[in-house]
Amino acid sequence: MDRNGPWMRISHLLLQVAGLRLALRFSAVREVVLIPQLTPMPGVPAYVAGSFELRGQVVPVLDLSVLLGRPSPFDSEARVVILTGEIEVGFVAGDMLDILDLETAATATPDQLLAGELRTELGVVSVLNPEALQRAARSVIGPRQAMTAATASPLPAVSAEERDLLRTRAERLRLAPVVAPIEGSSIAVVQLGRELFGFPLANVAEFARLEAIRPVPHATPHVLGFVELRGALLTLFDLRVLLGLPAGVSHEVVVMDEARPFGFPVDSVVDIVRMQRPAALTGRRLRAVPYGDRMVGILDPLKILPERPGVS
Repeated sequence: MDRNGPWMRISHLLLQVAGLRLALRFSAVREVVLIPQLTPMPGVPAYVAGSFELRGQVVPVLDLSVLLGRPSPFDSEARVVILTGEIEVGFVAGDMLDILDLETAATATPDQLLAGELRTELGVVSVLNPEALQRAARSVIGPRQAMTAATASPLPAVSAEERDLLRTRAERLRLAPVVAPIEGSSIAVVQLGRELFGFPLANVAEFARLEAIRPVPHATPHVLGFVELRGALLTLFDLRVLLGLPAGVSHEVVVMDEARPFGFPVDSVVDIVRMQRPAALTGRRLRAVPYGDRMVGILDPLKILPERPGVS
C-alpha cells in the first residue's frame, strides 16, 4: 500500500445492518439513539422508515437495509445513527459493534453508498459514504425544508409494552436538551439497572457482546474475571460493586483503551453524544450532565478502580 497516497487512519463506528458490517467515519456521526416511535411520511420512497422529533426538529429516518437492496425488519432494540451535515437525517442500524481506526481513502462519488471494503481484525467491513445518505435524504425533503410532526405509528409486530417504550423514547427525544458538537468531547452512555452512566469516548476502545466469564479464584469482589476477546484475555471489573449498585445481568462490555485493556460489563450501550464542554474531574465520577429528562454521571475509567487494572 502506498503510504504517500490518499490513505489515512480515521476513527470509524462499526455497525451491523441487514447482516452486513458497515463502517462509518465517526466525524460524520452527530448522535446515536435507541429507535423511538416513528411517524410515517406519506409519498416518500420505501427507503424512508419515517421520522421523529428531536429537540423540536423533525428528523427523517432512512432504512439503510432497503437502500442496500437487502430489506430487513428492525425491532425496538435498533439504533438510529444521526448524521452531521446540511440537514439532520438518521438511519436505522441493528447494532453498534465497535469503534475502529481504519486506513481508508476517499474514493466514493457523491451517489455511491458504499466506498469499498476493508479487511479488519473483525473481518471484512464495507465503508459507508455519509454524503450519499445526505443526498438520499435531500431528494426526499429538499435542503433545509421545514417538516412538521404528525401522528406517530409503532413499528410493525411489536407488543403493547414495546409500543409504550417507543412512545416514551420519542417523548424524551422531543424534550432532550441541545447537545452541540464540540471538538473531541463525546461520551458513550451506558445503562446499569435503572441508572445511566457515561464514559469519555476517548477512553473507549470498543464495545463487545459479553461472553462466558472465567472466574478468578480469591479475587477481590470488584474483579468479575476474564473473557477471551479475539484470542486475548480481558480483565472485567464490576461497576455495580464499585458504584454500590444492586446486582444485575449484563449483556455488553465496554473495553477501555489503555496500555493494558480492561472492560466494564454493562446492561447495554444506549447512546453516543457530544457534550457542550468537557466535564471537570471531581473524584471517582466526573460531573453529571443532563441527558433528556435525566442526569448521566460521567465516569473516569481509571479513577473508579481502587487500583490499576490487574489481578493480584
